Amino acid sequence: MANLTRVTSWLIKGKSALAGAVERILRDKLMDAVSVKDFGAKGDGVTDDSDAIHAALATKKSVLFNSGNYRISRLLYPYVDGQVVFGEGQENTRIFNNINNEPLWCFGNPSISSGARQWCRLSDISLEGNSSGATLWGIYSANAPLVNGSPNQAGQYEGVSSSTNNFYYGRTSFALADWTIAARGNQVENVQVINILGGFTMHVSSWDFYANKVRLWNSKQGLRNSGAANSNTFENFYISGINEVSLTEPNVAGTIPTGCQYNGFIVQQSGKGEFASIEFLKGQGSTVRSLYLDKNNEKGGTTDIFVGVASVGLDIQSIRHRVELTSTEPVLIENQGQYTVIQDVMFSSNMNTIVLNSGTDNRTSCIVGMISTVDGTTVNGLVQDTSTAKKLLRRDMVGTTQPLGEYL
Repeated sequence: MANLTRVTSWLIKGKSALAGAVERILRDKLMDAVSVKDFGAKGDGVTDDSDAIHAALATKKSVLFNSGNYRISRLLYPYVDGQVVFGEGQENTRIFNNINNEPLWCFGNPSISSGARQWCRLSDISLEGNSSGATLWGIYSANAPLVNGSPNQAGQYEGVSSSTNNFYYGRTSFALADWTIAARGNQVENVQVINILGGFTMHVSSWDFYANKVRLWNSKQGLRNSGAANSNTFENFYISGINEVSLTEPNVAGTIPTGCQYNGFIVQQSGKGEFASIEFLKGQGSTVRSLYLDKNNEKGGTTDIFVGVASVGLDIQSIRHRVELTSTEPVLIENQGQYTVIQDVMFSSNMNTIVLNSGTDNRTSCIVGMISTVDGTTVNGLVQDTSTAKKLLRRDMVGTTQPLGEYL
Protein backbone atom coordinates (compact mmCIF):
# COMPACT_ATOMS: atom_id res chain seq x y z
CA MET A 1 0.00 0.00 0.00
CA ALA A 2 2.91 2.34 0.80
CA ASN A 3 4.38 1.85 -2.69
CA LEU A 4 0.96 2.42 -4.29
CA THR A 5 0.56 5.66 -2.33
CA ARG A 6 3.99 6.79 -3.48
CA VAL A 7 3.21 6.11 -7.16
CA THR A 8 -0.14 7.84 -6.87
CA SER A 9 1.41 10.92 -5.31
CA TRP A 10 3.86 11.19 -8.21
CA LEU A 11 0.87 11.44 -10.57
CA ILE A 12 -0.93 14.19 -8.64
CA LYS A 13 -1.53 17.27 -10.77
CA GLY A 14 -1.06 20.83 -9.63
CA LYS A 15 -1.01 24.34 -11.03
CA SER A 16 1.06 27.42 -10.21
CA ALA A 17 -0.80 30.39 -8.77
CA LEU A 18 0.72 32.61 -11.47
CA ALA A 19 -1.55 33.93 -14.22
CA GLY A 20 -1.68 31.74 -17.31
CA ALA A 21 -0.32 28.62 -15.57
CA VAL A 22 -1.58 25.16 -16.55
CA GLU A 23 -1.82 21.90 -14.63
CA ARG A 24 1.21 19.61 -14.60
CA ILE A 25 2.03 16.25 -13.03
CA LEU A 26 4.03 16.68 -9.81
CA ARG A 27 6.72 14.28 -11.06
CA ASP A 28 7.39 16.42 -14.13
CA LYS A 29 7.40 19.62 -12.09
CA LEU A 30 10.00 18.28 -9.67
CA MET A 31 12.25 17.18 -12.52
CA ASP A 32 12.62 20.74 -13.93
CA ALA A 33 15.53 21.52 -11.62
CA VAL A 34 17.19 20.11 -8.54
CA SER A 35 18.17 21.88 -5.34
CA VAL A 36 21.52 21.24 -3.71
CA LYS A 37 19.50 20.62 -0.55
CA ASP A 38 17.91 17.61 -2.24
CA PHE A 39 21.36 16.00 -2.00
CA GLY A 40 22.12 16.93 1.58
CA ALA A 41 23.66 20.40 1.36
CA LYS A 42 23.04 22.26 4.62
CA GLY A 43 23.88 25.86 3.70
CA ASP A 44 24.52 26.49 7.40
CA GLY A 45 27.97 28.06 7.00
CA VAL A 46 29.60 25.23 9.00
CA THR A 47 29.15 21.97 7.10
CA ASP A 48 31.40 21.25 4.10
CA ASP A 49 28.75 20.99 1.37
CA SER A 50 31.18 20.12 -1.47
CA ASP A 51 30.05 16.50 -1.94
CA ALA A 52 26.36 17.36 -1.85
CA ILE A 53 26.80 20.17 -4.36
CA HIS A 54 28.74 17.96 -6.76
CA ALA A 55 26.05 15.29 -6.45
CA ALA A 56 23.46 17.87 -7.53
CA LEU A 57 25.62 19.10 -10.42
CA ALA A 58 26.21 15.49 -11.54
CA THR A 59 22.49 15.10 -12.27
CA LYS A 60 23.19 17.35 -15.31
CA LYS A 61 20.00 19.27 -14.58
CA SER A 62 19.59 22.92 -13.67
CA VAL A 63 20.77 23.35 -10.08
CA LEU A 64 19.31 25.73 -7.49
CA PHE A 65 21.22 27.03 -4.49
CA ASN A 66 18.51 28.06 -2.03
CA SER A 67 19.25 30.99 0.25
CA GLY A 68 22.06 30.04 2.60
CA ASN A 69 25.79 29.98 3.27
CA TYR A 70 27.38 27.03 1.49
CA ARG A 71 30.86 26.13 2.70
CA ILE A 72 33.04 24.27 0.20
CA SER A 73 36.58 22.89 0.06
CA ARG A 74 37.00 22.10 -3.65
CA LEU A 75 36.35 23.51 -7.10
CA LEU A 76 32.81 23.60 -8.50
CA TYR A 77 31.93 23.22 -12.20
CA PRO A 78 29.02 22.27 -14.50
CA TYR A 79 28.81 18.66 -15.64
CA VAL A 80 27.12 19.11 -19.00
CA ASP A 81 26.85 21.71 -21.77
CA GLY A 82 24.04 24.17 -21.20
CA GLN A 83 23.73 23.50 -17.48
CA VAL A 84 22.20 26.37 -15.50
CA VAL A 85 23.35 27.01 -11.94
CA PHE A 86 21.54 29.70 -9.97
CA GLY A 87 20.93 31.04 -6.51
CA GLU A 88 18.41 33.39 -4.95
CA GLY A 89 20.46 36.57 -5.26
CA GLN A 90 23.92 37.87 -4.39
CA GLU A 91 22.80 38.85 -0.92
CA ASN A 92 20.98 35.58 -0.20
CA THR A 93 23.07 32.77 -1.67
CA ARG A 94 26.71 32.65 -0.60
CA ILE A 95 29.25 30.00 -1.59
CA PHE A 96 32.53 30.33 0.28
CA ASN A 97 35.77 28.49 0.94
CA ASN A 98 37.59 29.37 4.17
CA ILE A 99 39.23 25.94 4.39
CA ASN A 100 41.95 26.12 1.73
CA ASN A 101 43.04 28.06 -1.37
CA GLU A 102 41.25 26.01 -4.03
CA PRO A 103 39.71 28.03 -6.91
CA LEU A 104 35.96 28.47 -6.71
CA TRP A 105 34.32 27.97 -10.14
CA CYS A 106 35.39 26.78 -13.59
CA PHE A 107 33.21 26.30 -16.66
CA GLY A 108 34.22 22.66 -16.86
CA ASN A 109 36.35 20.07 -15.08
CA PRO A 110 40.00 21.11 -15.57
CA SER A 111 41.31 17.66 -14.61
CA ILE A 112 40.00 15.75 -17.66
CA SER A 113 40.62 16.43 -21.36
CA SER A 114 36.90 16.35 -22.19
CA GLY A 115 36.02 18.56 -19.24
CA ALA A 116 35.22 21.86 -21.02
CA ARG A 117 31.59 22.95 -20.79
CA GLN A 118 29.84 25.33 -23.20
CA TRP A 119 26.68 27.51 -23.17
CA CYS A 120 26.32 27.25 -19.38
CA ARG A 121 25.01 29.95 -17.05
CA LEU A 122 25.92 30.96 -13.50
CA SER A 123 23.67 33.55 -11.83
CA ASP A 124 22.35 35.15 -8.65
CA ILE A 125 25.14 33.93 -6.39
CA SER A 126 28.01 35.31 -4.29
CA LEU A 127 31.37 33.50 -4.47
CA GLU A 128 33.82 34.16 -1.65
CA GLY A 129 37.45 33.08 -1.34
CA ASN A 130 39.59 32.51 1.72
CA SER A 131 40.14 35.87 3.44
CA SER A 132 43.01 34.34 5.45
CA GLY A 133 44.60 32.61 2.48
CA ALA A 134 45.21 33.05 -1.26
CA THR A 135 42.35 31.60 -3.34
CA LEU A 136 43.74 31.01 -6.83
CA TRP A 137 40.79 32.23 -8.94
CA GLY A 138 37.11 33.10 -8.66
CA ILE A 139 35.49 32.33 -12.03
CA TYR A 140 37.35 30.84 -15.01
CA SER A 141 36.04 30.29 -18.57
CA ALA A 142 38.98 28.79 -20.42
CA ASN A 143 40.38 28.20 -23.87
CA ALA A 144 41.78 24.82 -25.01
CA PRO A 145 45.38 23.92 -26.00
CA LEU A 146 44.21 21.51 -28.70
CA VAL A 147 42.13 22.37 -31.78
CA ASN A 148 41.19 19.34 -33.88
CA GLY A 149 44.13 17.58 -32.29
CA SER A 150 46.65 20.30 -33.23
CA PRO A 151 48.44 22.40 -30.59
CA ASN A 152 47.00 25.88 -30.03
CA GLN A 153 49.43 28.33 -28.46
CA ALA A 154 46.71 30.64 -27.14
CA GLY A 155 45.18 27.70 -25.27
CA GLN A 156 48.52 26.41 -24.02
CA TYR A 157 49.29 29.76 -22.40
CA GLU A 158 45.84 30.91 -21.23
CA GLY A 159 43.58 27.83 -21.31
CA VAL A 160 43.29 24.59 -19.36
CA SER A 161 46.59 23.01 -20.28
CA SER A 162 49.41 20.92 -18.83
CA SER A 163 51.97 23.07 -20.67
CA THR A 164 54.82 24.44 -18.57
CA ASN A 165 54.02 27.81 -20.23
CA ASN A 166 50.47 27.79 -18.88
CA PHE A 167 49.36 30.68 -16.68
CA TYR A 168 48.39 28.27 -13.87
CA TYR A 169 51.20 25.72 -14.30
CA GLY A 170 52.39 24.51 -10.90
CA ARG A 171 49.84 26.63 -9.03
CA THR A 172 46.93 24.18 -8.70
CA SER A 173 46.63 21.30 -6.22
CA PHE A 174 45.28 19.11 -9.04
CA ALA A 175 46.84 18.16 -12.38
CA LEU A 176 45.61 20.24 -15.32
CA ALA A 177 44.48 18.26 -18.37
CA ASP A 178 44.74 19.39 -21.99
CA TRP A 179 41.23 20.40 -22.96
CA THR A 180 40.21 19.43 -26.49
CA ILE A 181 37.58 22.17 -26.86
CA ALA A 182 37.18 25.63 -25.35
CA ALA A 183 34.54 26.56 -22.78
CA ARG A 184 32.81 28.96 -25.16
CA GLY A 185 29.47 30.77 -25.00
CA ASN A 186 29.14 30.80 -21.21
CA GLN A 187 27.29 33.44 -19.19
CA VAL A 188 27.55 35.02 -15.74
CA GLU A 189 24.85 37.33 -14.39
CA ASN A 190 24.17 39.01 -11.05
CA VAL A 191 27.21 37.46 -9.38
CA GLN A 192 29.59 38.81 -6.75
CA VAL A 193 33.17 37.53 -6.36
CA ILE A 194 35.14 38.56 -3.28
CA ASN A 195 38.36 37.75 -1.39
CA ILE A 196 40.33 36.18 -4.24
CA LEU A 197 43.72 36.96 -2.76
CA GLY A 198 45.84 34.63 -4.90
CA GLY A 199 44.85 35.68 -8.42
CA PHE A 200 42.08 36.97 -10.68
CA THR A 201 38.47 37.22 -9.57
CA MET A 202 37.41 36.50 -13.16
CA HIS A 203 39.59 35.01 -15.91
CA VAL A 204 38.16 34.55 -19.43
CA SER A 205 40.30 33.12 -22.23
CA SER A 206 37.52 31.62 -24.37
CA TRP A 207 35.13 33.38 -26.73
CA ASP A 208 31.49 34.49 -26.96
CA PHE A 209 31.43 34.99 -23.18
CA TYR A 210 28.81 37.29 -21.63
CA ALA A 211 28.81 38.77 -18.12
CA ASN A 212 26.37 41.31 -16.68
CA LYS A 213 25.76 42.83 -13.22
CA VAL A 214 29.00 41.57 -11.70
CA ARG A 215 30.75 42.83 -8.57
CA LEU A 216 34.45 42.11 -8.04
CA TRP A 217 35.60 43.09 -4.55
CA ASN A 218 38.59 43.09 -2.20
CA SER A 219 40.85 40.81 -4.21
CA LYS A 220 44.36 40.64 -5.61
CA GLN A 221 43.38 41.10 -9.28
CA GLY A 222 40.15 41.86 -11.14
CA LEU A 223 39.16 40.79 -14.67
CA ARG A 224 41.63 39.12 -17.06
CA ASN A 225 40.30 38.84 -20.64
CA SER A 226 42.92 36.97 -22.61
CA GLY A 227 43.79 34.09 -24.94
CA ALA A 228 41.14 33.59 -27.62
CA ALA A 229 38.85 36.18 -26.00
CA ASN A 230 36.90 37.05 -29.13
CA SER A 231 33.58 38.95 -29.07
CA ASN A 232 33.28 38.80 -25.30
CA THR A 233 30.91 41.27 -23.63
CA PHE A 234 31.18 42.60 -20.08
CA GLU A 235 28.46 44.94 -18.82
CA ASN A 236 27.61 46.71 -15.57
CA PHE A 237 30.70 45.77 -13.56
CA TYR A 238 31.46 47.21 -10.14
CA ILE A 239 35.15 46.68 -9.34
CA SER A 240 36.41 47.96 -5.99
CA GLY A 241 39.28 47.35 -3.59
CA ILE A 242 41.49 45.43 -6.03
CA ASN A 243 45.13 45.44 -4.94
CA GLU A 244 46.70 45.20 -8.40
CA VAL A 245 45.26 45.44 -11.92
CA SER A 246 41.45 45.78 -12.10
CA LEU A 247 41.00 45.00 -15.82
CA THR A 248 43.53 43.69 -18.30
CA GLU A 249 43.93 42.48 -21.84
CA PRO A 250 47.47 41.13 -21.28
CA ASN A 251 50.31 40.84 -23.77
CA VAL A 252 50.77 37.07 -24.03
CA ALA A 253 52.53 35.26 -26.87
CA GLY A 254 50.16 33.69 -29.41
CA THR A 255 47.05 35.34 -27.95
CA ILE A 256 45.06 38.42 -28.93
CA PRO A 257 41.62 39.43 -27.60
CA THR A 258 39.49 40.67 -30.50
CA GLY A 259 36.29 42.71 -30.69
CA CYS A 260 35.52 42.68 -26.96
CA GLN A 261 33.17 45.16 -25.27
CA TYR A 262 33.32 46.74 -21.82
CA ASN A 263 30.15 48.69 -21.02
CA GLY A 264 29.14 50.45 -17.81
CA PHE A 265 32.19 49.86 -15.59
CA ILE A 266 32.93 51.40 -12.21
CA VAL A 267 36.53 50.97 -11.05
CA GLN A 268 37.26 52.55 -7.71
CA GLN A 269 39.88 52.57 -4.95
CA SER A 270 41.96 49.93 -6.69
CA GLY A 271 45.70 49.55 -7.19
CA LYS A 272 47.69 48.97 -10.36
CA GLY A 273 49.33 46.23 -12.35
CA GLU A 274 52.63 46.76 -14.15
CA PHE A 275 51.50 50.08 -15.65
CA ALA A 276 48.05 51.14 -14.45
CA SER A 277 44.75 50.19 -12.80
CA ILE A 278 43.38 49.23 -16.25
CA GLU A 279 45.71 47.80 -18.89
CA PHE A 280 45.02 47.15 -22.56
CA LEU A 281 48.34 45.63 -23.57
CA LYS A 282 47.35 43.51 -26.57
CA GLY A 283 44.11 43.33 -28.54
CA GLN A 284 42.22 44.35 -31.63
CA GLY A 285 39.07 46.47 -31.86
CA SER A 286 38.00 46.46 -28.22
CA THR A 287 35.53 49.14 -27.11
CA VAL A 288 34.97 50.82 -23.74
CA ARG A 289 31.75 52.73 -23.03
CA SER A 290 30.64 54.55 -19.88
CA LEU A 291 33.53 54.15 -17.47
CA TYR A 292 33.65 55.72 -14.00
CA LEU A 293 37.07 55.92 -12.34
CA ASP A 294 37.19 56.88 -8.68
CA LYS A 295 40.25 57.44 -6.46
CA ASN A 296 42.39 54.68 -7.95
CA ASN A 297 45.48 56.65 -6.94
CA GLU A 298 44.83 56.00 -3.24
CA LYS A 299 46.89 52.79 -3.47
CA GLY A 300 49.84 54.49 -5.11
CA GLY A 301 48.89 54.34 -8.77
CA THR A 302 49.81 57.27 -11.01
CA THR A 303 47.97 56.14 -14.18
CA ASP A 304 44.37 54.93 -14.50
CA ILE A 305 44.48 53.44 -18.02
CA PHE A 306 47.51 52.26 -19.99
CA VAL A 307 47.31 51.25 -23.67
CA GLY A 308 50.28 49.21 -24.95
CA VAL A 309 51.71 49.27 -28.47
CA ALA A 310 50.30 45.80 -29.23
CA SER A 311 46.77 47.14 -28.72
CA VAL A 312 45.22 48.13 -32.05
CA GLY A 313 42.02 50.13 -32.59
CA LEU A 314 40.96 50.51 -28.96
CA ASP A 315 37.96 52.89 -28.74
CA ILE A 316 37.35 54.53 -25.34
CA GLN A 317 34.31 56.79 -24.95
CA SER A 318 32.44 58.43 -22.07
CA ILE A 319 34.69 58.54 -19.02
CA ARG A 320 33.97 60.25 -15.72
CA HIS A 321 37.02 60.54 -13.47
CA ARG A 322 37.51 61.54 -9.85
CA VAL A 323 40.86 61.64 -8.04
CA GLU A 324 41.87 61.63 -4.39
CA LEU A 325 42.75 65.29 -3.83
CA THR A 326 45.41 64.65 -1.20
CA SER A 327 47.30 62.04 -3.25
CA THR A 328 49.51 62.07 -6.34
CA GLU A 329 47.98 63.81 -9.33
CA PRO A 330 47.81 61.01 -11.92
CA VAL A 331 47.78 60.60 -15.67
CA LEU A 332 44.31 59.47 -16.64
CA ILE A 333 45.24 57.65 -19.89
CA GLU A 334 48.71 56.89 -21.24
CA ASN A 335 48.65 55.67 -24.83
CA GLN A 336 51.31 53.78 -26.71
CA GLY A 337 48.76 51.87 -28.78
CA GLN A 338 47.92 52.04 -32.47
CA TYR A 339 44.88 53.96 -33.78
CA THR A 340 43.54 54.52 -30.26
CA VAL A 341 40.43 56.74 -30.00
CA ILE A 342 39.70 58.61 -26.74
CA GLN A 343 36.74 60.97 -26.40
CA ASP A 344 34.03 62.31 -24.09
CA VAL A 345 36.15 62.55 -20.93
CA MET A 346 35.00 64.53 -17.86
CA PHE A 347 37.39 64.83 -14.93
CA SER A 348 37.99 66.47 -11.56
CA SER A 349 40.32 69.47 -11.60
CA ASN A 350 43.19 67.93 -9.64
CA MET A 351 44.91 66.46 -12.71
CA ASN A 352 48.27 66.87 -14.41
CA THR A 353 47.53 65.06 -17.67
CA ILE A 354 44.37 63.58 -19.15
CA VAL A 355 45.98 61.91 -22.17
CA LEU A 356 49.69 61.23 -22.58
CA ASN A 357 50.72 59.88 -25.98
CA SER A 358 54.14 58.36 -25.34
CA GLY A 359 56.72 55.78 -26.34
CA THR A 360 59.32 55.25 -29.06
CA ASP A 361 57.42 52.93 -31.41
CA ASN A 362 56.57 54.59 -34.74
CA ARG A 363 53.19 52.82 -34.82
CA THR A 364 51.87 54.70 -31.76
CA SER A 365 48.93 56.90 -32.81
CA CYS A 366 45.89 58.45 -31.15
CA ILE A 367 42.82 60.63 -31.76
CA VAL A 368 41.62 62.63 -28.75
CA GLY A 369 38.35 64.52 -28.60
CA MET A 370 35.94 66.25 -26.20
CA ILE A 371 37.67 66.62 -22.84
CA SER A 372 36.23 68.75 -20.03
CA THR A 373 36.38 69.41 -16.31
CA VAL A 374 33.20 68.93 -14.31
CA ASP A 375 32.45 72.65 -14.63
CA GLY A 376 32.93 72.63 -18.41
CA THR A 377 36.32 74.35 -18.53
CA THR A 378 39.68 73.19 -19.89
CA VAL A 379 43.28 73.74 -18.89
CA ASN A 380 46.31 73.90 -21.19
CA GLY A 381 48.59 70.86 -21.12
CA LEU A 382 45.88 68.28 -20.47
CA VAL A 383 46.83 66.45 -23.67
CA GLN A 384 50.53 65.82 -24.20
CA ASP A 385 52.44 64.05 -26.94
CA THR A 386 55.94 62.94 -25.96
CA SER A 387 55.99 60.04 -28.43
CA THR A 388 58.65 59.63 -31.09
CA ALA A 389 55.99 59.15 -33.78
CA LYS A 390 54.07 62.38 -33.05
CA LYS A 391 50.88 60.91 -34.49
CA LEU A 392 48.18 62.53 -32.38
CA LEU A 393 45.14 64.54 -33.40
CA ARG A 394 43.17 66.59 -30.87
CA ARG A 395 39.65 67.46 -31.98
CA ASP A 396 36.34 68.79 -30.71
CA MET A 397 37.76 70.12 -27.47
CA VAL A 398 35.60 72.26 -25.18
CA GLY A 399 36.71 75.85 -25.77
CA THR A 400 39.68 75.10 -28.03
CA THR A 401 40.73 73.40 -31.25
CA GLN A 402 44.39 72.48 -31.37
CA PRO A 403 45.99 69.89 -33.65
CA LEU A 404 49.06 68.31 -32.05
CA GLY A 405 51.68 66.69 -34.26
CA GLU A 406 51.00 64.92 -37.50
CA TYR A 407 48.43 62.12 -37.46
CA LEU A 408 49.30 59.21 -39.73
